[in-house]
Amino acid sequence: MTRQQSGSFISGYEEFWRKTKSEIHSAVATHSIILDSNSIHSLYRMNKESREEYLTVLEELSPRIFIPRHVADEFHKNRLSSADTHINGMKAKSKTVKEKAEELRSAIRDFARLRSLASGRESEYLAPFNAAIAQITDEITKEVTGFDLNTGRLASDDPILQRLATIFDGRVGDGFDPEELKQVTAEALERAAAETPPGYKDVQERGDKGVGDYVIWREMIDYASSNRHPILFVSNDVKPDWVRIQCGLTIGSRPELVREMREKAGVDFLQIPLPQFLAAASTVLQVSVSQDTIDQASEQMPEGINRLVHEYERARIDLSEVDTLLGVVKEHREAAMALRARAQHTLAEVLNSEVTGEASSAHVQALLAQTQSELADASMRADTVNTEFQQLRAERKRILNKLSHLSARLRSAGVREPFHV
Repeated sequence: MTRQQSGSFISGYEEFWRKTKSEIHSAVATHSIILDSNSIHSLYRMNKESREEYLTVLEELSPRIFIPRHVADEFHKNRLSSADTHINGMKAKSKTVKEKAEELRSAIRDFARLRSLASGRESEYLAPFNAAIAQITDEITKEVTGFDLNTGRLASDDPILQRLATIFDGRVGDGFDPEELKQVTAEALERAAAETPPGYKDVQERGDKGVGDYVIWREMIDYASSNRHPILFVSNDVKPDWVRIQCGLTIGSRPELVREMREKAGVDFLQIPLPQFLAAASTVLQVSVSQDTIDQASEQMPEGINRLVHEYERARIDLSEVDTLLGVVKEHREAAMALRARAQHTLAEVLNSEVTGEASSAHVQALLAQTQSELADASMRADTVNTEFQQLRAERKRILNKLSHLSARLRSAGVREPFHV
């Protein structure tokens, strides 16, 4: 006979649920707050007004902030490149908009010529377009030129770093000594083999050079063990080895991480991305965080980044396919050109035989007609294949431009090559 049970069907499964807004607000109000390096680097990709709002939030929360030493290491290593990739990304986007505008302008001119429009009508078609594009490009130019950071200045005079030095003063961990780091690295490699989160994907791809996520995790556990405060981790890293993703939805922290933090440090663990953190902090702290600031933080989120990565991967596949077709068409083109050359050579011989009288006139005329037909066919074939070849070259150039644009946007968002989800 089956023994009756009285255990809860819900209790103990909380880590499998997405946290409510009130739970997140409570975490912002009470938890120790640990920032990942990607969240801090976001300051270098925001405009001045949004940056000030973000820094104000950090100043308000400073007594409860903890920065793992490895986060500080990553921040200083990539501080300048974060700003540089963002600036280059904005310039690349500005260039792309202008190029696309010129392409559309050219298409309108072609349409005008196709319709045999008078020059006045052509101007009529282009006038509203030129006005709209001028307004858009002016705004983009202002955004690019108005960005107040540049790497030359930041190298020696960084106002963000100066503010962070005050906010994070006394809030940075000591990290691990060399012997401890060897042990932590060995743990990371062992956990990666078993796909135990966090950070196993980086370790699987980069070996002991990819242990950074686990080093941060160990620092978090050690910090939580010593002060017994629940942890709120603010990170834009939502790879599957950090968060639980189901049906395309980010549910929350990996349950294994929640359990490990509870077992080893006796406290709760919650991870949220920067936009969600800023939105909650605005309500909890009663400080101003505009929607524009949240939007700028969201632009760097993996949902958007993953879409760009998928576009990048698709473009790489398209480029490979075009290169394969180019190789085939190039062979066809060379064969067609050779066929046309042979037909031209044969025609020259036939014409020469007619002049020298080496064959009967009727035979020469029949051969001439046949050779001219073959030359016409060969020329048509060569022209067709050459057109196809030129179209593929143009398509290859378009894909390369797209890859360059996507690459700049991904680097601007702080994604390092090779780009992958």
